[in-house]
Amino acid sequence: MTSRPDVLVVDDDPSQCLEIAEYLHRRGFDVVEANDAASALHIMETRMPRVVISDISMPEVNGIRMTQTATAHGTPTKIILMSGDSEMVRAANVQHSGAFAVIHKPVPLKMLASFVERVVSSPVRAAGNG
Repeated sequence: MTSRPDVLVVDDDPSQCLEIAEYLHRRGFDVVEANDAASALHIMETRMPRVVISDISMPEVNGIRMTQTATAHGTPTKIILMSGDSEMVRAANVQHSGAFAVIHKPVPLKMLASFVERVVSSPVRAAGNG
């Protein structure tokens, strides 16, 4: 049995979330979805996905805060933040969100899948406690 990388797609827009998740699934990734940061953080703790692809602009807890929370808890997941708003992309970089990458939307899905493939093929680092 072949082990596939686990990708978590987070977006409060269900159609955006589904579009990305379905594309990555067709590319051979094992994909789970969440429509808010609280659900995403729970999935990160329980499923430990290799990669998280998240929108920045979400109600209640945005992608930047979600990433900072995950990083503070030592989650070894690599998080890719996305936004169509240039100000949000700049804010994610300025606030040192802890994201592996911050990219502008819309990102071509083929390019996103290629980027995810490179991330999941890199060596896994376990979270340490100091």
